[in-house]
Amino acid sequence: MASQAQPRVPKHAAPRILLVEDDDRQRSLLCGLIEEQGYAVEAVGSAALAVGAMRSAFDLLLTDVDLGSRLTGLDLVRFVRSVQPGLPVVVVSAREPAAATTEASGPLVFLRKPYTSEALLNAVLQLAPLD
Repeated sequence: MASQAQPRVPKHAAPRILLVEDDDRQRSLLCGLIEEQGYAVEAVGSAALAVGAMRSAFDLLLTDVDLGSRLTGLDLVRFVRSVQPGLPVVVVSAREPAAATTEASGPLVFLRKPYTSEALLNAVLQLAPLD
């Protein structure tokens, strides 16, 4: 009787990243860039959708500040800090760092647009290292 091959199961699951970006094209580009490094990415287009996604466990939140709606990325960071204070966060914005990011507790990296792919990946790797 032939034995069935067992599926390969990684020793450690890839770190999960919640990516929040309202621009479809930018969200797709960032998702691809980060997934190529070996991360699992759930990408959503608004802070409201991100709040719903937070029912699942993530290893890092990556959010833009300006999300094209009433709820901003900074509102999302405040929410995340209230429910999961230790979750690492990468905040990106074309604006100067807001008081909410400079005063936030927990691991946080602020990247000012325009940023390089290398800078973004370094921030992600710093806060959610791959095994």
